[in-house]
Amino acid sequence: LKFALVGVHYLAQPLASDRMHARQAQADATRRMARELAAAGYPPIVLGDMNDFDGDVRDLNDNTPISKVLSILKGMDPATAGDDLVNAAQYVPQAGRYTSFWDRDDDEIVDAPEEFSSIDHLLVPPALVGRVLSVAMPHALDPTEVSDHFPVVVCFDARGPANGGGATDGGPVTGGPPAAGRLRIARLLPNAVGDENQNEEATIDNGAASAVDLAGHTLRDRAG
Repeated sequence: LKFALVGVHYLAQPLASDRMHARQAQADATRRMARELAAAGYPPIVLGDMNDFDGDVRDLNDNTPISKVLSILKGMDPATAGDDLVNAAQYVPQAGRYTSFWDRDDDEIVDAPEEFSSIDHLLVPPALVGRVLSVAMPHALDPTEVSDHFPVVVCFDARGPANGGGATDGGPVTGGPPAAGRLRIARLLPNAVGDENQNEEATIDNGAASAVDLAGHTLRDRAG
């Protein structure tokens, strides 16, 4: 299975109009590189801190971009609709769709959800969309102590032909099943914004052909 990883870090301040043109130029340069890789037989995964919003896949605060950065990147060859990259964020529920913390009032306190946004993205080529098994944005770290960015984690199935999962309609990723007789956590939203008693969720897949008795099993977080 051949593919290329293109890591980027673009100019900051997504809502600064005097920076948008430079950031769009960075996106255009990345797109040219990605198209060259695709032509050479390496479908490109473009990922990193793009310092911009995706107007098609809105984050938890519905942030709207003032630039065309994500449109440029995802469009690849504007004349070819079939080569568009897919933002993996669309498989994450909007309530949990954020990758960055900006302490606007500099009080060193996380004011959720208004200080969260999505400016980091992982864009998947069509050849790999059908191999996406799961997408997550873990929010367990303290953004005031560790990093003001959260990771985007995408798991792919590299075992065989594309399995037809990863529907691009914003629904759940439905990749191939786990090995028979095994349970796995397919999707996890462990630290949702708001009332965690209502919004936390975990999806467990059963790879066996028959039901599995969960009696005696426990799903615990780090705090027990």
